[in-house]
Amino acid sequence: MKLLRALFAVAILGLSLLPLARAKPQYTKTTGKKCDYCHVKTGSKDLNATGKCYAEKKHSLEGCPVPETTSN
Repeated sequence: MKLLRALFAVAILGLSLLPLARAKPQYTKTTGKKCDYCHVKTGSKDLNATGKCYAEKKHSLEGCPVPETTSN
């Protein structure tokens, strides 16, 4: 019974955090780049110069600077 309560608590916590997730997986699929290509760091909603350019150009990387450090 304790295990069931613990699992329920974890599920509720996980579901309550879902609205905080703002990443758009389709962007990584269409660009072939990882999240930190456009974001300051993975998990952050803050954009680097490339991410700001991507947003301004209506989701196109054409003409956007290549970030200095990235995992992709």
